[in-house]
Amino acid sequence: MAHHMDMTVVAEGIETREQQQDLARRHCDILQGYLFARPMPLADLKQLPDLLPVGFRNIKKGNSID
Repeated sequence: MAHHMDMTVVAEGIETREQQQDLARRHCDILQGYLFARPMPLADLKQLPDLLPVGFRNIKKGNSID
């Protein structure tokens, strides 16, 4: 339904490959959760884009709260 309204679909809390694959089959646009990264200090988070595979580096920058 969200795609028909030109909305991005975000799934949070992904912990297993099975969940990732299921959501990919359902055309979920953005996934986040422990499967991809555990909570980390801000200093480590700032370095994360340099450590990601090239395909993940072009993710849109979003807003954040300090």
